[in-house]
Parts: sequence; structure tokens; C-alpha cells
Amino acid sequence: MRWVSLFILAGCVVVASSCAWMTRDDKMLQAESRINRQIIEFYDTGADAYFLIGFEYFTLASEMEKTGKTDLSQEYAAKARLYRDLSMEWKRLAKKAREEGVALPPMSVSGGR
Repeated sequence: MRWVSLFILAGCVVVASSCAWMTRDDKMLQAESRINRQIIEFYDTGADAYFLIGFEYFTLASEMEKTGKTDLSQEYAAKARLYRDLSMEWKRLAKKAREEGVALPPMSVSGGR
């Protein structure tokens, strides 16, 4: 009887420990999924922000063109193109992350002021 009790106890320990690992794996998968969603949201929000900044520079370029300030108009138009390109790139990264379901590293931005 003693051996049977020890055998049952050992079985319970094995089952309990394997369930604990499954729970850890589930938590890791949930954390990974949450991180992926946050990365996609980060890229979507960044793309929208760059689009809005680019639109404002485009508006400024149009206004400067109307007032005859071509130097400022060209400068603002160049910045509008830069932010439009950044917006399109970040939208592409968000789409890629959605399709692959894989976390992408945050893109470093240089040159955008």
C-alpha cells in the first residue's frame, strides 16, 4: 500500500509539473501575441502621424507658393515628400507584421525633423 501511495504521489507531481509548463508556454504565447499587436499599433500610429505632418508641410508649401516664397515652398514640399515616404514605409511595415504575425524591430528614423 505504501508503494502504491508513493507511486500515485509521484504521478501527481509529474502531472502537476507538466501542467505548470503548459501554463508558462501559454503565458509566453499570450505575451508574444500582445507584443505583436502593440508593434502593429505602433507602426499604424506612426504612419498616421507622419502622414499628418506631411500633409501640414504640403499645406504650408502651397501657401508659400501662393505668396511667392518659392524657397520656402520648395523646402516645405521636400519635407512633405519625406514624411509621405515615411508614412508609406511604416504602413508597409505594419502590413508585413500583420501578414507574418511576427514582431518586427522598431525602425529607426533619421533625417526627419
